[in-house]
Amino acid sequence: MKGVHILKEGIIWRVGNGEKINIWTDPWIPRGTTRKVVTPKGQNLLRNVSELIDPSTGSWDYELLEQTFWGEDNEIIKSIPVHQDMDDVVAWHFDTRGIFSVRSAYKIHRVNSWMASGRGASSSHGRSDAEEGFWRKLWKLACPGKIKHFLWRLGHNTLAMRTTLSRRGMDLDTRCVVCERLDEDGGHLFCKCKYVKQLWQELNLEHVRLQMAERTSAKEMLRMIWELEEKECILVVTTLWHWWLERNRIRGGEKRRGVGGLAFEIRFHTEEYLKLAASENPKPPMTLRRWTKPGGEVLKINSDGAFDPVTRSGGWGFVIRDSEGTAILSGFRSRCGVTCIRCFPYGSAGMPCRGRGQSSKRSWNAEGDC
Repeated sequence: MKGVHILKEGIIWRVGNGEKINIWTDPWIPRGTTRKVVTPKGQNLLRNVSELIDPSTGSWDYELLEQTFWGEDNEIIKSIPVHQDMDDVVAWHFDTRGIFSVRSAYKIHRVNSWMASGRGASSSHGRSDAEEGFWRKLWKLACPGKIKHFLWRLGHNTLAMRTTLSRRGMDLDTRCVVCERLDEDGGHLFCKCKYVKQLWQELNLEHVRLQMAERTSAKEMLRMIWELEEKECILVVTTLWHWWLERNRIRGGEKRRGVGGLAFEIRFHTEEYLKLAASENPKPPMTLRRWTKPGGEVLKINSDGAFDPVTRSGGWGFVIRDSEGTAILSGFRSRCGVTCIRCFPYGSAGMPCRGRGQSSKRSWNAEGDC
């Protein structure tokens, strides 16, 4: 029945011939939350919207509108198109096509709940935008939909943890399914259980666990996670998801697995999620630049370098060409030092570079890939 109430909050009559719409009680004015006229009925005998339409022209009777409604209603009614050859239809006010969607209904419900809580009408619009932005970050995460749905339930405190079920009237043991020591709530299960602590440490995420444990609500914890670097963020949410699965396996009678194997599985899935996201959102192709000859008697020095963070080694190389594109000198250096310098027929004698764009005999310019 609650869903029917939300549906009624968003319906509006679209005017056809006006015969089905009650002027005073039906929502047909595209404005505000009630979508009804603000003009009081008083002793007015008019009943249906069809009575406001001039039958000879098929459009609004402007004189009658002026006599019946206040100015704010009058102007809006005049802007509503009339279709005398069509029936009136019920539509969804919060969609330009009049089509109902669960997403828009949920948004309206959240806004109305905030308004009804008495926390201020002036800030409701900004708060609803912030709320929508918060959840938008969730839906954009580079992970499967099942994990996003799990995180959504975690943020709304609707996961079937034992303390939650107890608050809803179920008579059950509220101790943690995994450690069987303290009450099982979100803070304990994901941050404070002695076994989950071991998992966070195995994944080198103890610093993240400590930050999460300091948060006072699940939503605040998720907001902190959203601020992490993408790879670490996906690793954290994957850990939360797999720990929830592990908890449910234990509740189903299976033996608890070691943190080493569980950590390996979490890392593997995290890498897979990131690879899949990268393949679905490929980087734009690089624009290739062709080498161009320097003008006149100028030499051009092209250089490049690379660094491997895994081996912590790197190297650089260069080549010097004249205005005809002929290589005069080239070389490179790796972490072991200079390994090769080749001198070409022109040689390098008489061309010591002074670092300001000119040698003792020749001008030069430098070009890299940055």
